[in-house]
Amino acid sequence: KSDWAAAMADSGDVEQLQRHAEKLKAWLLAEEGFGSYLDTFFRENGRYFDDYQDEHALHYTTLHKDFCAKFESEVQGWLADEGLNEEHLE
Repeated sequence: KSDWAAAMADSGDVEQLQRHAEKLKAWLLAEEGFGSYLDTFFRENGRYFDDYQDEHALHYTTLHKDFCAKFESEVQGWLADEGLNEEHLE
């Protein structure tokens, strides 16, 4: 490819990535998307965040692992629903 053709292809890739990223961001915050889980998570676990301690309790590690697993699972589900994979967000 010429430099111009490569730049145009890259430009299209950037635009496509921006569209996917905006849709993902909207889904993450939407009540119909991951937002409902965020709301539930913080309602159920807010006491752990409100009660600041200098040392991290083991429960924080468990919360983090559980949250990360749920987040990964939900994002993978969203990608599949959109007909995408992780490479579309790179």
